[in-house]
Amino acid sequence: MSIWGAISTAVGGILALVVVIILSQTLPGAEGQSAGLLVTTVVGFLTIAGSIVTYLGLLAIPVKPKKDWKAWWIELFTPLKDLLQRRNMAVLLLSYTINTDTVFALSSVTSQL
Repeated sequence: MSIWGAISTAVGGILALVVVIILSQTLPGAEGQSAGLLVTTVVGFLTIAGSIVTYLGLLAIPVKPKKDWKAWWIELFTPLKDLLQRRNMAVLLLSYTINTDTVFALSSVTSQL
């Protein structure tokens, strides 16, 4: 999922840049200068519309019955205890976190360029 998200983000950014370049070259004068604003507005509208449709199409998940306080506390800290016992799991979690942060920073810098 992470790989497909990064690929989709890159393809979407490239597509938006191509559309902005085409609009800025074909629209005359001052209208060509605002091509990025036009594309941003249209993409923002499509994103909101798609989000609303997706949200309304989600299934309702039934609520779990409430557990007592001790069970909740144990359920919260059991993975942390396992994390300390299994060093590979800690290393994988740390490497995934570094990878995700790096991809996010790279995407941010690339999108600002």
